[in-house]
Amino acid sequence: WHRQIRSLDPGVPNAAWNVLPAVGDNLARHFTGGVYDPVNDAFMTFGGYDETRQTSPLTVAAFTLGPEGPTWFRIPTSTPGPTDVSLRVSVAFDPTSRTLWTYSPGRYDFLDGALWSLQLSGGPVISVSIRPWEAGIDTVSLAWQLGPGLPPEVQIQRLETPGDWVTRASVSAEGSGEIRFVDRGLEPGRTYGYRLLVSLRGVLKADGEHSITTKSLPAKAGAGPPYPNPARGAFAFHLDMTESSLVRIRLFDIAGRLLMTDERGVLDRGSRTIVVTPPAGIAAGSYYVQVDQGAQSFRHRIVIVR
Repeated sequence: WHRQIRSLDPGVPNAAWNVLPAVGDNLARHFTGGVYDPVNDAFMTFGGYDETRQTSPLTVAAFTLGPEGPTWFRIPTSTPGPTDVSLRVSVAFDPTSRTLWTYSPGRYDFLDGALWSLQLSGGPVISVSIRPWEAGIDTVSLAWQLGPGLPPEVQIQRLETPGDWVTRASVSAEGSGEIRFVDRGLEPGRTYGYRLLVSLRGVLKADGEHSITTKSLPAKAGAGPPYPNPARGAFAFHLDMTESSLVRIRLFDIAGRLLMTDERGVLDRGSRTIVVTPPAGIAAGSYYVQVDQGAQSFRHRIVIVR
């Protein structure tokens, strides 16, 4: 009779019930069933009497918690409900398909034991969150987290041109609900849009839309000076590659004698940091480090201290 909604935090020892203040018109329903919609953060209510204790048409409302406090609002439904099933209502709500299931014995003098399913407007609701994405020169690594109740099979779409979404793959989520996908063969320095397409009870809905930009190619090939310099042990340098090629690192003493060869194999185009560890027992002094990148070579002086 007091139109109250109460909450309790089970994680707090000896927690007390908190009364949520009613703001706005809550339709003045009594004997109302209610259930929480975790996807949309809304409290769904169904049925009840009005203030004059006359039976009312079957009513669906939602109670949402916003920055200004709770507010009642009416949700339009696809079909009208019966007029005499409004007392002692039990409610179950499926937030994924937005279907409200209700059971009521009816009025005091009309116990029909009716079971009703009501599809709320707005269609299926899906919950997809963006996980960290990584971009390379011509690849992107994508990840999404599916919300509860969603089917594990989804389509991954890429935005080719404005308004033109193309399906790149159909994948299944891991047991945790995470979707992972690596898209290859992309253009350097270009922004691509991606999203998921989920089929939910025959309805296709897109969500998890995000964009990512691939890394640009360096303007020219080169190997930067080593750092730290002087170095006490390992040192590093920045390597720019305009095309994939074999990379070899060699260390010479001042007289030109070869002390070490480090074959790195074929590296992809792009920019990266290379770490070099001199041979064990090398004496302190000045040396030359040479980086062979395909047919090009870059040499710098490095001082090693002990």
